[in-house]
Amino acid sequence: MANRYDEIEAAGQPQSPSPTVDSAEREALRMALERLDPREREIIRYAFYDDLSHDEISAKMGIMPDRVRLVKSRALKSFREFYLRLTTSRQK
Repeated sequence: MANRYDEIEAAGQPQSPSPTVDSAEREALRMALERLDPREREIIRYAFYDDLSHDEISAKMGIMPDRVRLVKSRALKSFREFYLRLTTSRQK
């Protein structure tokens, strides 16, 4: 059964050249996740780690599915920005 990560890769997102993540990249991912607020982290965890749908997250958190979509979208945007800042600053 395909999970959401498979869907993202199938949509043409860049794939990692290696199935493993080095420790510096892992640390950057952790730090970017920590910069999200707790509600955003919770939605990201449910969506990507627990592979729950918007409706399932909505029921679990007691918020409307549209709100889940909005918070998830904003959280992913913030995560990307944080992560890129962290990784580009390390390359300099």
